[in-house]
Amino acid sequence: MTESNGQVNSLSEELIHSTIRIECQYSLKDSNGKIISTNGTGSGFIFSFKMNESDSIIIPVIVTNKHVIQNAVKGKFLFTKKDSIGNPIYG
Repeated sequence: MTESNGQVNSLSEELIHSTIRIECQYSLKDSNGKIISTNGTGSGFIFSFKMNESDSIIIPVIVTNKHVIQNAVKGKFLFTKKDSIGNPIYG
């Protein structure tokens, strides 16, 4: 990707913006059988599958580890925003 100043981002700069933060609220039972709520965070990354070479359908997905979302009852995905020309907005 080329930034507005004409510089090309490195691969690591591109990859960091495909990583997202995942925040979850979990519902678990304690040793007494009481349901407790707890929060946690994890990460995932955006990946796109192309169905086949002759098809133009691309399916974007979020890839993460099972333990990040297991027993989650609520979740939030936090993405990096971009400006009108595609550069990341920090902060």
